[in-house]
Amino acid sequence: MGLTLSFIIGSSTTILEALAADDYDLMYDNITKEADFSFHLQPKDLQTLSICASNFNAKNQMGLREQMKLLLNDKEKGLFSVERVWVEYISAIPLEQAKDLCNMWFDEMQKMYTNKNLFVTEDIIQAVENLISLCQVCINSDYELLHYWTL
Repeated sequence: MGLTLSFIIGSSTTILEALAADDYDLMYDNITKEADFSFHLQPKDLQTLSICASNFNAKNQMGLREQMKLLLNDKEKGLFSVERVWVEYISAIPLEQAKDLCNMWFDEMQKMYTNKNLFVTEDIIQAVENLISLCQVCINSDYELLHYWTL
């Protein structure tokens, strides 16, 4: 199994406790909405997505890494809380521009991975649409955006 990279909203306390205890059933039962980026991506690829987003939200460039607060760090899993400023940054992207954002993102990644032939799929467009939607939900509610990874 590969690297799972996902953005979620739900009960952050319960999700943290469940992930720490390796109780994935409990964790998934407490996830309200998810944007799954488990597409052979690496964490640095999400940083590239974040940088590209500024072309679609009329805001200054912002990386993801510096906007995450560590909640759980383990050899095989981790959980971060994402700062509201980044949530606002992503929520400002019009949903109908998700495909264009993906095309720009993958063009930038192609420059980094010259030995690979990268292409945008419907699944990755859906993941970006879900991320924008998640951020919009967070802006209009008390939900906190979380980012988790597992091996």
